[in-house]
Amino acid sequence: MTTIKVDISDIERYARELDQIRKRQIPYATRLTVNKLAESAKRHMEMKEIPSLDRPTRYALNMMRVEYARRNSDPTSTVKVKDSAMITKRGMVGPDQVLGHLFTGGQRRGKGFEGLMQQAGILPKGMYAVPGEGVTLDRYGNIPRGLIIQLLAYFRAFQESGFRANMNNKNRAAFEKRYRGRNLKSARSFNFFLVRVGDKSRLHPGIWARVGFSAGKSIKPILMFVEKATYKQYFDLPAIVDMIVDRDSEFHFEKSLQQAIATAK
Repeated sequence: MTTIKVDISDIERYARELDQIRKRQIPYATRLTVNKLAESAKRHMEMKEIPSLDRPTRYALNMMRVEYARRNSDPTSTVKVKDSAMITKRGMVGPDQVLGHLFTGGQRRGKGFEGLMQQAGILPKGMYAVPGEGVTLDRYGNIPRGLIIQLLAYFRAFQESGFRANMNNKNRAAFEKRYRGRNLKSARSFNFFLVRVGDKSRLHPGIWARVGFSAGKSIKPILMFVEKATYKQYFDLPAIVDMIVDRDSEFHFEKSLQQAIATAK
C-alpha cells in the first residue's frame, strides 16, 4: 500500500498567478489530482506490471484498488491491494493475504495441502513442499490442484474420519498410468515413492517418480521438502507511484483545476 499526496508547495506556485475564484477551487482540484494519480498508478499496475508475471490469473489482474480522497478530509488517496472486505464471495481471503508477498517478498506461509501432509506424517512440521522438475505446472505456473489431491490420496494423507479419498492399490496403479500417459508417454513403467526426512537415501526428502524406459530408468523429483520457501519481491509499489506522480502530477492538476473552475458554484 502506498499513498499519494500533492505537496502544498507544489500548488502555491500555481496559486500566485490565479485570481480569487480560482484560488477557492484549489482544494477541490488538489483532491481531484491525487485521485487521478492514484487511478493512473492502479491502471499502470494492471496494464504493465501485473501482466509481466508468469501467466497471471484474473484474480491477480484485478487485485488493485484505490481509496479515494474525500471532501473535508486530508487530500490523500491510497493505492493498495484488495483485502477480504472487498471480496464478495463468502469465506474467501483477500488478495492482500494471497498475493501480498509480490509487494514485500519474504517467507511464504504454509498451504492447506502441506497441513494435510504434516498431519499424515509425510511432511515434517516447519517444512514446505515446492515443485520439482518432474512436475508439469498449470497455465498459471502452479502445481495443478488435481495432482496435489491425487498425491495426497496416493500417500493416504486424508484422515479416514474426515474425507475418505485415500486410494487403494488398484486406484494407485490407475493414477500412475494416467500420469505417465499425460506426462511421460515414452515411459514403460512409472511409480511414485516417498523419501522422508531422516531416511538413509542420497535423494533429497520429498515425493519422487521412478520412471522406466526401454533404454533404462530415471528418477524425477515431483515435490521437494525444504526448510525455507521464500518469495521474491516483484513490485516496488512506492517507486511505481512516485514515478507516476513525477510524470503526471502537473498535467493532472491543470486538468483538474479546469474542471473545478468549470463546475464552480
